[in-house]
Amino acid sequence: MTLPVEASDDPPQAAAANGASAGKNDSSSAPASSAKLSRTISISEMASAASTRRFATPKWLSCWLEFPFRVKNNQTGEYVEEATAHAMDYSARGPINQCGSFVGSAMIRLAAVKAMKAGTPTIYGMKPSSVLTVASLIVNISAGVTMPFVGALVDHTDHRKIMGTVSA
Repeated sequence: MTLPVEASDDPPQAAAANGASAGKNDSSSAPASSAKLSRTISISEMASAASTRRFATPKWLSCWLEFPFRVKNNQTGEYVEEATAHAMDYSARGPINQCGSFVGSAMIRLAAVKAMKAGTPTIYGMKPSSVLTVASLIVNISAGVTMPFVGALVDHTDHRKIMGTVSA
């Protein structure tokens, strides 16, 4: 499915200033007013259009949660859902990363204390300083294995927001 997109009706002088040829003898260039561009709808847009909205969030809740992150298109004045989601995602990453640094530090300290109490330089067969690295490795490998499946569910089902919320 493609959507027609109108080409700009720039005068030849403006087209020449933008790098396009303004010559009258150039047979390869078509007039700007007759050229039509098209864009193919993405899988996500098709899924949104075909959605039954059976599991829609209550309007008052989504407006309340999304209000501080709303981004308007300057030309149309409509809210851009992708930009809102992007802003929400990035603002959630800050506190999560800060908590991760405290939890990581606590994990290393607790592993060192447990190793000292046991009287060995290792805990679970590794140095206490490696506990955080191994935990991070396990989490990242499991995330890398499950991401394609979660992405396919988000792209091809009606449960976009639910799956995005759960997998985040």
